[in-house]
This record gives sequence, structure tokens and C-alpha cells, in this order.
Amino acid sequence: MELETGGSIWHAGMALTHHLLNHDSLVKDKVVVEIGAGCALPGIASGLLGAKVVVLTDMPEQVPHLQRNVDLNSKQCPSCEFICVPFMFGDSKDDLIAQLQERATLSMDVTKLSIDVILGCDVAYDVSLHEPIIYSVRSLLPPTSIALLVEEGAWDTEV
Repeated sequence: MELETGGSIWHAGMALTHHLLNHDSLVKDKVVVEIGAGCALPGIASGLLGAKVVVLTDMPEQVPHLQRNVDLNSKQCPSCEFICVPFMFGDSKDDLIAQLQERATLSMDVTKLSIDVILGCDVAYDVSLHEPIIYSVRSLLPPTSIALLVEEGAWDTEV
């Protein structure tokens, strides 16, 4: 796998990717959304492990970097469809669908998008993001799905 990071890969992204490598059934044949994807290591690994669709999201200015990493690696994942779109914490599933309709060339009807797995690494580093992240994850997550959110670092117990 080749990645353009624009910085470093955080430990949480490596830990989640390692977990997925050891539990590939979590993503195989699934629709995976990585929120706050950064360099998209866990999302791209999901494609390598057999996910059928991987939606990589981050702030609008990060989407070209996500796309570059998909371009560097997607040939190794011919059965996976990747799409990179902007999605901010606090956005809803309807916001994601609107972004997908505007940009996507997916083989599926995005209005009927059923997400199986949500991935997120080191996305809750700022306390002010906690409520928007919870809102977004709840909006995206059907009852039969899972969210794997990995954080590193100390937490302020006075929050």
C-alpha cells in the first residue's frame, strides 16, 4: 500500500488497520464509511480486504488527498468501489447522500445506501467535536451496523 500522508499516520489508524487485517470479516463484502479519514489507511485497507464499497470522508480541502491515495491503491482492489467526498462532523446521512449524488459514479443507488461499518480514527481529539461526531455516527448507523472508532491519548476527566 502506498500513501501520501501530508504528515504522519497516527497510531490509532495503524491500530485499527491491524485490527481489520486480523478480522477481515468485519469489512468483507460490506459498505464501509471512514469519517475524518485523513490519509485513509483503514478505509483503503478495507478495500484490500474485500469491502464492496468504501466511502472516504473528510473536510473539503482534504478530499483531493484522499483521492490521491485511492488512485495510488485502487488497482489492487478491483472489486471495491471507492468514493471520496466531503463530510463534516455534524452532517447527517442525508448530507452524505447529497454529496454522493453530486460526485459518485457508484453502481448502487446511493439513495438506498445501507452502511455496514463506520470507521474513525483520532476524530474526537477536540471536546467540541464530540456531540457533532455522535450525531453524525448515529445518523449514518443503521441498527444492524457497527462503528469502530479508535482514539489515542489522554482524556480530560473534568469534561
